[in-house]
Amino acid sequence: MIKKILKFIRNVIIIVLLFGIFTALFDYARMYGGDLPIFCKKEYVDKTKIQKFTGLFYNAERKIRASVNEPLVDSTNIKFTIISYKLDIPRKFREETFEFYLDTTPSVECSGNSELIYADLNIKVYKYCLDDINVRPATDKNGKPIIDYLSKDDSIIEEIASKIAFTGRHKDGSSLMFTTLDHNFASNGIDMIMCNRDNINDVYLLKEGTEMRDEFCTYKDDDFKFICEIFEEDHDDVDNNSDDKDKKVEPETFYEDSEYLYQFDEPKLQYLYITTPEVRGKKETKTPLKTILDSKKLTIDDLESMGLKFNKVKKEVPNS
Repeated sequence: MIKKILKFIRNVIIIVLLFGIFTALFDYARMYGGDLPIFCKKEYVDKTKIQKFTGLFYNAERKIRASVNEPLVDSTNIKFTIISYKLDIPRKFREETFEFYLDTTPSVECSGNSELIYADLNIKVYKYCLDDINVRPATDKNGKPIIDYLSKDDSIIEEIASKIAFTGRHKDGSSLMFTTLDHNFASNGIDMIMCNRDNINDVYLLKEGTEMRDEFCTYKDDDFKFICEIFEEDHDDVDNNSDDKDKKVEPETFYEDSEYLYQFDEPKLQYLYITTPEVRGKKETKTPLKTILDSKKLTIDDLESMGLKFNKVKKEVPNS
């Protein structure tokens, strides 16, 4: 009976030793590769900004720069000790090179309001207290406004998020918050908030050091100009059945200002609409173009940039 008990104790000790050795080596391998350990108890001292990891046979620690949620690659003073034997952890886990860089210009005087700079059916992007945000490819000395990149592919936002430090979630648990640790990537720095609430998938690009504001991640119905389209109803059948189909077609003036008449080659204003799709909790809309112009929701320049074709005729100045 005693032999069985001793054998059982021996087996337990062997299992504990093997488990301890395995977890220590496993977590060391993770930290050596730039990942956080998992077989451990975690403790963070806010005063010293030291986070400690205590495993069965090892102790490790790192100094936090921004948040306990930051990846190991963004931390400093990384240490790992198995029993009393210190093991080296490389200070850099990846080469600090980027496919592109951000050149930001903080506002000297901030208006205190965010500005919508881009929207599509996936996201809305705002800037706050930043005059300019330019994207500069690593292979090019010159950059272009971030809007030029967003209009081609909004995935650049995810790429930016992967290159700056994740500092945690807002206290309500929804919004993700990021900040710059490497100013080689973003000159003058940049902060970012990615909202994740019902019908709110907004992204805020912020002056470095900006705290969460009440207006961030709140519902705003402000993306009409970005998502609207011109729609022309089919009216060929109407024209073909008209008794006046052989009558000369006169141009149609659909708008005018103090200097110009704006005309279509043929009457079609009644068939033109501005539509918006169903998105972010809003129903799709279809509004006559005339109503849009009368309400000044879009300007002539807006319509021209959207592809509306028309003639611009200068008004005749009456003889004095």
